[in-house]
Order: sequence, then structure tokens, then C-alpha cells
Amino acid sequence: MGSASPVSVTTVRTPAGLVARVSGELDGGTATESVRLLFAGADVLPAPELVVLDLTALSMLSAAGLRALLRFARDFRERGVRIHLVCPDDSVTRRVLNAVSVGESIPVFATVDQALNGSPA
Repeated sequence: MGSASPVSVTTVRTPAGLVARVSGELDGGTATESVRLLFAGADVLPAPELVVLDLTALSMLSAAGLRALLRFARDFRERGVRIHLVCPDDSVTRRVLNAVSVGESIPVFATVDQALNGSPA
């Protein structure tokens, strides 16, 4: 069995919130590392009121990867931090999110700007 593609998380603090850009393959082989990177990047002081997970550069999102994202979102929401997801409307990632109705519990936006402003397209 081959090794999983590396996943990376980069964070940028903006006046409106923290943007965490996730790239690579988010699957069973990378889910644990992804959550660790997300927590390390978003666990900053002062705590942001909003964390935007930019999934635009994900090349794959498996069930294990989705569970990792949902675990991160749940943990931060319990701390009082709002979570928004970003992925283009026509992406495979968006189809996965739609298939399991993620948008019912976590707002999903097409762009980072929309997610930071809290307004859909």
C-alpha cells in the first residue's frame, strides 16, 4: 500500500478572523496529522472569533478526512469560535460536503472573502 500524499495547513490572521488553508489529500492516512496541524495553526492568542477552513486546494476528501474536519469544527465551536468552510461550488469537495449535509451545521462558502464576511455568493 502506498503512502498518503502530504497534507499542509497554512494560517493567515486577518481582521475578520483566522484563515487556515488546507491542501493535499485529507484521508485516512493524513487525517490525524491534519487535525494536529489545524489545532496548532488555529490555537493562537488572542483566540479568533472566526476560523475559516479554506478547502479550495484539497485534492481529495475521504470519510476519515471529513470526520477530522468535523472534529476540529466541533472542538472550536465548543470554545465559542465560529467555523466557516470554503470550497468552490463545482468542486468534488463541495459535492462531498453536500452529500452529507455539512452545510446544515457549518456554513459553507464559495470564497474566503464570502466566508470572512459571512455572506453567501
